[in-house]
Amino acid sequence: MENSRERERERGGRGKRKREARKVEEKRRVAVDSLKYVDPLLLKVHLIIENVGPNRTT
Repeated sequence: MENSRERERERGGRGKRKREARKVEEKRRVAVDSLKYVDPLLLKVHLIIENVGPNRTT
């Protein structure tokens, strides 16, 4: 039992919700990387659009 809990902590989360959040975060990171050379206003708009959801950060 203790072992599985430690494994869970190493993976950085608990269950489906964390996995979903990580997936969304990865998508956002890729999108931001592809937008690095675009002007900051567009980047901000994009991030606002990305953040409509259960775990928005703005």
